[in-house]
Amino acid sequence: MTGRFAPAFLLGDERCAGFVPQRYDSAGDRARAVANAAERSVSPEVLACLEAQNQVLTPSEARTAHLEALASPGSVCVVTGQQVGLFLGPLYTVYKAAAAIVTARALAAETGRTAVPIFWLQSEDHDFDEVATTYVPRTGDAPLPLTAAGASDSRVSMAHRTFRDDLPEVFRALADALGTLPHADETVAQLTRHYATGRGWVDGFAGLLGELFAEEGLLVFNPRTPAVAPLAAAVHRRAVVQATTIAERLIARGETLADAGFGVPIHIRRGAPLSFFHPRGPDGPRFRLTPVNPESSTADDGWTLVGAEQAVARSTVGAALDDHPGCFSTSALLRPVLQDSLLPTAAYVGGPGEIDYFAQIGPVYETFGLPMPLLVPRNRFAVVEPKVQRGLDELGLDVSTLARPEQELLDGVACRPRHLVDPVELEARLLATIRSELGELAPKLDELQPGLRKAAERTVDSVERACGKFVDKYRGALNQSDTRRVQTIRKLKAALYPLGAPQERIFSFPYFAARHGGRAFVRHVVERCRPYHAALEALPL
Repeated sequence: MTGRFAPAFLLGDERCAGFVPQRYDSAGDRARAVANAAERSVSPEVLACLEAQNQVLTPSEARTAHLEALASPGSVCVVTGQQVGLFLGPLYTVYKAAAAIVTARALAAETGRTAVPIFWLQSEDHDFDEVATTYVPRTGDAPLPLTAAGASDSRVSMAHRTFRDDLPEVFRALADALGTLPHADETVAQLTRHYATGRGWVDGFAGLLGELFAEEGLLVFNPRTPAVAPLAAAVHRRAVVQATTIAERLIARGETLADAGFGVPIHIRRGAPLSFFHPRGPDGPRFRLTPVNPESSTADDGWTLVGAEQAVARSTVGAALDDHPGCFSTSALLRPVLQDSLLPTAAYVGGPGEIDYFAQIGPVYETFGLPMPLLVPRNRFAVVEPKVQRGLDELGLDVSTLARPEQELLDGVACRPRHLVDPVELEARLLATIRSELGELAPKLDELQPGLRKAAERTVDSVERACGKFVDKYRGALNQSDTRRVQTIRKLKAALYPLGAPQERIFSFPYFAARHGGRAFVRHVVERCRPYHAALEALPL
């Protein structure tokens, strides 16, 4: 049986050291990661791309200072990233950005080197369904889903998608949901400045993120631009040319992970490059390549476009590497290598999924001759409004324990009618007589008839199972009879674990901006972030 790598890594499990050798909670490892990154520098071409992309954002003295710092040798980066979801996607996008800022500050204070926070826009991804919907809380009801229209099966990178004519309807639904919240009007106005029909998804996401974190000087970087494509060409060339070697090393890494008791996050196809290919041009659909003949890598063999049911000659792919580098984009296991080939990354701030990827990705870093950056967990929060906090206090619960199943919570907090017996006591009473009577008879039963004692034991087992099922139903009925506490727990779960998932994975930024003010909310998150801290914490507001 295998488990996920991320929880074990966060707990300091010794098995993880062979996959992610540096520990974020080790001062020595942090210093080494910064020193390794400081040996690299940002090329003038990459710096020009960063300057061009960030100068269109909200003016920021801190952002300008960070760009100037990157031009100086010895400066390092702290990078995080996320898919470009509607209205910034889930709340943890904000938490990632804040954690990168706080981690950069902490590393700078520890080492004396300038550390610049950068948000890597995952604009190459094409899974539209993952980013098209965002959720807004609703009192006494399920969260409201807001979905922007778009073809979900086109395989076009998000960098080449624009908002459609349905966006005003999305805004009307959002405004209705936000109602009379104190900052509803200014929040809708802020969002409409960045999200508009005909505007790119990446531009909307970057513009809003840049405005919210202007004070902290957060930089954004979009790898899916014509200017970046030639800079990424060398990474894609090696990924394609050495595809067989890289795939075999990743398959071996997967076997090692499995032997250590961990799951393998991404399936590896033999001989398949980690680059996606865009056969119709940079803004066309992208496909994974697999060799027509995985046992050979000669020039005569072609590639198969996975999902397109067609083949492409190796010479065609080779020519595109030379002449049209924008026809290639990264997969999840190649993205960090591209990132760290362009930037002096000292640390990467990621969530559990990204930590799992890094356990698998080591051989890719080795192939490219790059040191793996320090892997730092992002901060995790559950926003706790005053009313929610009162409910938690009343029941003696906290944001972590509320993740337990409802029945388990009720067992601990429900107030049962006094005239009804406790379930544990009831089960003991029901079983006491049969256990006592058959216990006394047991020594004499086999004398009466061989095998009769075994039959008695089976009877006791059957009665215990039946009694246990009845008592479980009885316990549930008692718990449900405490209507007020049942309702309280359900309201708390709806606020902190909507749709059965952590709040930060479902709810989005607009509701909390409308309630508390967008910049005030972001500032509060930054202030509450602690570097190198992964445990779920309440974020009181």
